[in-house]
Amino acid sequence: MTKRIVSFVLIMCVCLSLFVFAGAVRFDPNYNSHLNVKYHYIPILKDSATGYMGLPYWDSYNSISSLYSQVTVTAYNNSTSETATQNCYNDTAVMEGWSEYTSATAKIRAITSATANFLLGADTGTARQIASWTK
Repeated sequence: MTKRIVSFVLIMCVCLSLFVFAGAVRFDPNYNSHLNVKYHYIPILKDSATGYMGLPYWDSYNSISSLYSQVTVTAYNNSTSETATQNCYNDTAVMEGWSEYTSATAKIRAITSATANFLLGADTGTARQIASWTK
């Protein structure tokens, strides 16, 4: 019985150390994701919220071909919401941060708040950043 407990504890320690030291893909701290909001004082015109994906940290993935991203932006007004999602499976676009492939824009009239959800994935895992704005 004692051998089983000891072996179980050792297996759990090995598994935990693999999770801790394996690491995951992460965002480069110099190029984090961000949310830009443009609004008008005249509520007839449409306002926009654009989420721009940050760059992956160069040492947090093993294979460039495994990089992908997803940006989801939701814009709210007093009664409704609009959501825009952009998925990018082009590894070069994700690595270089090409905004036409790695950004999303939600448009709505009389914007009051917006949120952006950024997902960066690779062969080493995923990373998520969230940005929000309130008028």
